[in-house]
Amino acid sequence: MKKQFRKGSYLFFLLMIVLVGPIFASAETPLYQEDAVQSFITDCVEQDHFNRDYLIDLFSQVQINQAILDRISHPQEAKPWFLYRQFFITPKRIQDGVNFWRQYRALLAHAEKRYGVPASIIVTIIGIETNYGLYTGQFRVMDSLSTLAFHYPKRSAYFQSELRYFLLFCRARHISPLSLYGSYAGAMGWEQFMPSSLLKYGVGIHSAKDLTNPKSAINSVANYLSGYGWNCKNKKMQVGAVVNNPDKMKEISTEPDRKFSILELVHYDIHPKTALSPQEQVGIIPLQSDTDSLEYRLGLHNIYVVMRYNASALYAMVTSELSQEIEKAYKAQKVIKVASQSSKKN
Repeated sequence: MKKQFRKGSYLFFLLMIVLVGPIFASAETPLYQEDAVQSFITDCVEQDHFNRDYLIDLFSQVQINQAILDRISHPQEAKPWFLYRQFFITPKRIQDGVNFWRQYRALLAHAEKRYGVPASIIVTIIGIETNYGLYTGQFRVMDSLSTLAFHYPKRSAYFQSELRYFLLFCRARHISPLSLYGSYAGAMGWEQFMPSSLLKYGVGIHSAKDLTNPKSAINSVANYLSGYGWNCKNKKMQVGAVVNNPDKMKEISTEPDRKFSILELVHYDIHPKTALSPQEQVGIIPLQSDTDSLEYRLGLHNIYVVMRYNASALYAMVTSELSQEIEKAYKAQKVIKVASQSSKKN
C-alpha cells in the first residue's frame, strides 16, 4: 500500500510538470533582467554615473504597455490629408487659438521679438500638441520610453537614446522618473518635447511644474524653431502650385527629400501662385483630396523647419493653414474690439 502511494504520487508529480511546466516556462523575464536593459543600465552606470541598484529598482517598476505599441503603429498622420485637415482646422480650434493669443499676448509678443518666430505659429503648435495644456498625455513617460526602447525594434536605438536623456533630465531637476506623464511616444509638457529637446531647447524648465507653465511652453517652442533655422525674413511656409503639368508634378513628387529651385520648376511648366525668387528652394508636397486625387503644394523653407518638430508633412501643412486662420480671426476680433471701444467713447 505504501509503495503504491509513492508510485501514484510520483506519477501525479510527473503529470503536474507536464501540465504546469509550460506555464512557468512561458513566464516573461522581468524587464530589468532582459539583456538589452542590462546593457542599457551598464552604459548609464559607466557613462553617466548612475547608481546600478537605483536603475534596477526603477526598471523593476516599469510596465510594458501594449497600447503604446498599438498607438505608434497607427499614428494620426497616417490619415489622408482631407481627414487630417478636417480634424484640426475647425471653428473651435481657431477660436481657442485666438483666446490663448489674447490671454498671453505679452508673452507671445516678447517671444516673437526674441526668437523671430511668429506668435501665430507658436499658438498653433501648442494648440495642436495639447489643446493649450488640456491634454498632455496619459502614459507614464518611463513606461512609454521603456516600451519603445526595448520592445519596438524598428526604432529602439532612438528611444533608448531618449530614455537616457529622460533619466538625465529627471536627475538634473530632482524629479522622480515615475512621476511624469506624457504622450505614448514619451513627449512631455504643453509643448510636447521629447527629453533630448527639453534638455537642449527647453526654456525655464527647472521642475515638473514648469512643464505646465505657459511661459516656458511659449518660449520653448519659439527657441526650438529658431534653433532649427526658422527664417524670420520670409515667414511663409507654403504656397499653392498652379499645376500646368500634373504628370510631371506627380513624377518629381516621388522624391520627398529633394528640393527644386523655382527656375527648375518653370522648366517643368510648374508655376507658383506667389512670386518667388528664381533661386528659392522648395519641396513638392502631395496631398490626397477627398476625391482620391492628389493636389500639390510647394513647401518653403519654414515648412521643413516645422517638420523637425514633427516629421509629417501633413503636420507641417496643417500648422501652416491653421496658423493663418487663427491670425486672421485674431486680427479681425481685435479690430472689432477697438471699434467697439471707440464707439463707447463717442
